[in-house]
Amino acid sequence: MIFETGNVSNGSSTFCRGFHRSPGLFISIFPFPNYLRDSSFEENSPLWLRTANGTFSRDMSTSQWGTVSQKITTDGSNSSLVYQNVTLTPGCSYTLSGYLKSDAPKTRLRVRYTVDGTHTYLYSQPVAVGAGFQRVSVSFTLPENANPGMNCGIHATGTAGDAWGDCLQLEDGLTCNHYNLLTNSDFRYTTSGALLPDGWVKTSGSGDSWYGWEALSATDTPPDFLTGNALRIDGQYGEDNGAYQVVSISGSAGDCFTAGGWCSSFAKEDDPEGSVLCRIVVETRNSGTDWHTAGSVLWNHEEGNWQYASGPIVAKYDYVAVRFRVQMNRQMNHAHFNSLCLYREQFGTELTYDAKGNPTGAKATSGLRDASVYDAFNNLTSYTAPGRTAATTCSYGTTDAEQKKHLLLHSISPLGTKTANTYTSHGNPASATVSDNTGSTTAFLKTTTTWDAAGNYVTAQKDARGKTTTTVTDANRGTVTGVTQPNGQQISYTYDALRRPTKVSATVGSNEYRNEYTYDSAKGWLTGVKHNTAADKEVAYSFTYDALGRPKTVKVDDQTLSTNTYNTNGTLKKTAYGNGGSVAYTYDGFGRVTGVTVDGETSPRYTYAYNAAGQAAHMKDAALGRSEFTEYDLAGRPCRKTVLQGTAHHYSSELSYHTATGNLSKLQEYTTSGRYAYSTAFSYDAENRLTGLTYKHGTAASGSTGCAYDKLGRLASSYVKLGNNTHTSSYSYGTGGQGTGSVSPLVKTLSVPGGSYTYAYSNMGNMTSVNDGTKIVSYQYDKLGQLTRANDPWDTTAGSDGTTWIYAYDLGGNLTSRKAYAYTTDTVGTAVQTIPYTYGDSNWKDKLTAYNGTAISYDAIGNPLTDGTWTYTWQRGRQLGQMSKTGETAAFTYNAEGIRVKKVCTTTGTTQYTLRGKDIVRIDNPDFKLHFFYDAQNRPAVVRYADALYGYVYNLQGDVVALIDSAGTRVVQYRYDAWGKPLSKTGSMANTLGTYNPFRYRHYVYDEETGVYYLRSRYYNPVWGRFLNADDVAYLNADGDLLSCNLFAYCGNNAVSRGDPSGNWSETHFTGLSHDELSDAITISLSQVEYEEHPILQLGARFVPKASKPADIVDSAMGIWDITVPSYADEHSELSFETLRLMSYKADSYSVYISYGMYGNQIKLLAIDENGKEKGVFAMEVVHTIIIDTLYNTLISNGANVSYSNNNADWEVNYLDLK
Repeated sequence: MIFETGNVSNGSSTFCRGFHRSPGLFISIFPFPNYLRDSSFEENSPLWLRTANGTFSRDMSTSQWGTVSQKITTDGSNSSLVYQNVTLTPGCSYTLSGYLKSDAPKTRLRVRYTVDGTHTYLYSQPVAVGAGFQRVSVSFTLPENANPGMNCGIHATGTAGDAWGDCLQLEDGLTCNHYNLLTNSDFRYTTSGALLPDGWVKTSGSGDSWYGWEALSATDTPPDFLTGNALRIDGQYGEDNGAYQVVSISGSAGDCFTAGGWCSSFAKEDDPEGSVLCRIVVETRNSGTDWHTAGSVLWNHEEGNWQYASGPIVAKYDYVAVRFRVQMNRQMNHAHFNSLCLYREQFGTELTYDAKGNPTGAKATSGLRDASVYDAFNNLTSYTAPGRTAATTCSYGTTDAEQKKHLLLHSISPLGTKTANTYTSHGNPASATVSDNTGSTTAFLKTTTTWDAAGNYVTAQKDARGKTTTTVTDANRGTVTGVTQPNGQQISYTYDALRRPTKVSATVGSNEYRNEYTYDSAKGWLTGVKHNTAADKEVAYSFTYDALGRPKTVKVDDQTLSTNTYNTNGTLKKTAYGNGGSVAYTYDGFGRVTGVTVDGETSPRYTYAYNAAGQAAHMKDAALGRSEFTEYDLAGRPCRKTVLQGTAHHYSSELSYHTATGNLSKLQEYTTSGRYAYSTAFSYDAENRLTGLTYKHGTAASGSTGCAYDKLGRLASSYVKLGNNTHTSSYSYGTGGQGTGSVSPLVKTLSVPGGSYTYAYSNMGNMTSVNDGTKIVSYQYDKLGQLTRANDPWDTTAGSDGTTWIYAYDLGGNLTSRKAYAYTTDTVGTAVQTIPYTYGDSNWKDKLTAYNGTAISYDAIGNPLTDGTWTYTWQRGRQLGQMSKTGETAAFTYNAEGIRVKKVCTTTGTTQYTLRGKDIVRIDNPDFKLHFFYDAQNRPAVVRYADALYGYVYNLQGDVVALIDSAGTRVVQYRYDAWGKPLSKTGSMANTLGTYNPFRYRHYVYDEETGVYYLRSRYYNPVWGRFLNADDVAYLNADGDLLSCNLFAYCGNNAVSRGDPSGNWSETHFTGLSHDELSDAITISLSQVEYEEHPILQLGARFVPKASKPADIVDSAMGIWDITVPSYADEHSELSFETLRLMSYKADSYSVYISYGMYGNQIKLLAIDENGKEKGVFAMEVVHTIIIDTLYNTLISNGANVSYSNNNADWEVNYLDLK
């Protein structure tokens, strides 16, 4: 591991960073001294006090770490408490954490402080009875007028039995951090006349005169955040001076630790023999008396200022004790030490390499190990995932000539799926065929690619169904000028002299659909995006920037939608919306959001705190009166989240991971103040696909779900088990268009509990018919994929035989009419119903101003205010606060992430939503309570209602079509029209569970009271076939097609084949099961802190082809993270703005240094700190110098402040953060 040690001046922001040759690693360690002494009870210190009630003992049979724990035996009649008195600073915030377990008593941490003689008691949540050691915490701010003296400890009460506690930590801040095995790590505790601070021992043999401690203020400019005292050790020629502490902890060879600390010295350079040192050394001892060095961490020599160093330590032998030493060996001058740490974990990944430098294995922080094998030409031939025995094997040919080409000819997955590739004479991919290597089936999936004669550009691509897309490229400029889709529709592209797109268009009949883009002639910034709604009508969005190129205003025509202001350090200060709403931010010294103020409130509605690793760990919602705490495991993965409503429990969850594979193995949830317990256990196949989920309520089984895949990797079947009965859905696929035996990835037939569906598709992959065995619903589309006709025999609008709907649109994708006819698949007769749409706003021509003749009014940013039935109110700019009409008012409340947590309606009362991240896990209403378990696709799979379990039945598009009981009987059935409007709700429980269940069309949340769907960021009206309000301008072009500049349109007017679960962009909803969606959603939900992005930040992301080459970027605030940059395989590749945007999210500024001299072909991206010091480097090979021009043009067109030196050698760009 390489560690960068930051020089620190007084009051500056400080960090420690470690990074590896493997991506994703980052360490940011601040000192967090433990105010408690003997925090693991190893010393049996008299500082621990005990109440008269209960029996107390040191239990050597069980502990979290170390050799003992504190045991409390209570008889149940009175509370028992073990505690320690501590002096703290009034007005400051603290967190007490510890590992507790219980076999019966209510066991928790307790804090007591005093204000004007009155005691205040604060408690953590109690640990679950019968489980192992669990870490709990309680955070508090000591009032300004409180007595500095307080106490804290372990509290057991209630049922008679035993409780245990270990590894307690009282630290600064509102978050708990990794437990520090060292005691008195900042040397705050000293004894008069003692040579060293309490708990520390000098190295034997060196004289006392070389040791001591001093106040930090007496040292050279210590950082403000360091506390306690400084341990001083003077160097002595020929002597190994140092101080140490022995930690009582046992373990095995291979155990990982992290050691680190702060030091100020002017030490000599290390000598080649390794005897002149200023370092940390960690040693282990087995049952004998000998100490064995496990590892060391060196501080920089000849530095002088305070610096931080940290590094991994791996035990080489089994051990019963660990010794931590700081050394000033055979040095001159002296050293000061402070805030030392030793963690029973490792922040990092150990990589092993072969003789040629290829990584052959990695052991991550979590203990996971993988393995890689290479051939003589450095081609990866085998990879075994952590915890697996079966490998993915790869072949690059059998001869040296083949292997030297480094072209992967085939790979075989652990379960026998084979992917075979062919190439052109230029080495470009020509075909990819997926087949079964085991021989159990001859079916295969195949795609082909055709290139021009020179091998530079793709000319055609044929998918597995044999549908071809052709591409025309300007060979002189490297720009795509035309794409012809499988339905024959051509999309044309034009560019300016700098090869920036200026127009994307399609001609259908005599009509031209077009999107156009304009740029600042001097700076190159994107200044306008417009699309037409008629030949002579357009909707124009414009953007302005400040002098540094930061987005300032967004307008539609002359109507201002939002305005940004910034702090002097470049962070976004406030976004003011045109309707008077606003969102303002405050930050800490690292540019992290610490407060969010909404709509002009005088104090933040949401406040955030971060742990010492920079992870979001605490959020307080002043509006809801809630506090959220997130904890992380030793590998930095979120493992526990607790949500308190005031001081009462609201929701908590715990994640467990498989020790060998790292896969999520169990989710434990507790809901409401009653702490109702639910759990989900996960199982995987040999390719780490999630194949089984088992649910419990408390200890009672609550069903299970699972799935299986065929040999081509397609979903073959899924099931839901309720009680003793298993109900299965099966999938079959159509034939392909790539020769005999070829198959399609699109589902032809889906059999579900109580029914089946057969599907047909257009050349573009849009669903053209659905046959449920009783009736057939069919669909037609225009050349741009918009639904133009639906023949629906279930829709009785035009009569009992069904209805045929005809839909018309303007050139901007706005519905202009929908007409209902008697059902037919032939030529329609006379319309029985015509619904016109009116767009009368001269500024915003996409704005629906009347529906079926009834006027709709809006505020200044496209939010409706009245529609003839409902009156709407809005907050935070675009967030719907209330809908009201005669006899009904629906008011909505949201959390910090903007997700709805409460609905209050006149007719149905208060509905509370308990969330896991963005997903609803429980609903509480005076009339009903529901708890939801999710499947591998992160869809509701099982619902618990009135102490019974019911399973969800889905069609291929993700609509909930039925709920079944344990016997498989459909107790509820739903039907929808093409746009998701409910047509019917039937079954024995239609008026109870069928009404209470919120998940309907596309498993969106449906509000029965209002008739609209809640899609997280906004609401969708299925009667209109449009969203209620406009999307954020940040999502212009989000779907990547001609119609995605319409911010009101739903799914590009293809509601049959697509869905939009976030309300921001649509996606195809019948592409098969993603096996990791649930685990990803759960993990993200525990760690994500979001704040609103400014519109524009995503503009441009769709203007260039998606990038294809992974790379690592180093950043001071977030460490190394994976992004994607383009392949530089040809001279006209472009660096996408999406890449630059991702970079801009992570750092305050960058400098891009480009060299193309004698040793050229390198781009180096440097993260620069506030003093201009290089903080990280990103370098990549560039094949042609034209890339330099492309990068330069892309940067200046998207917000870069560019300085250019044309000396035929290099140039530099300063890229400022766009936040």
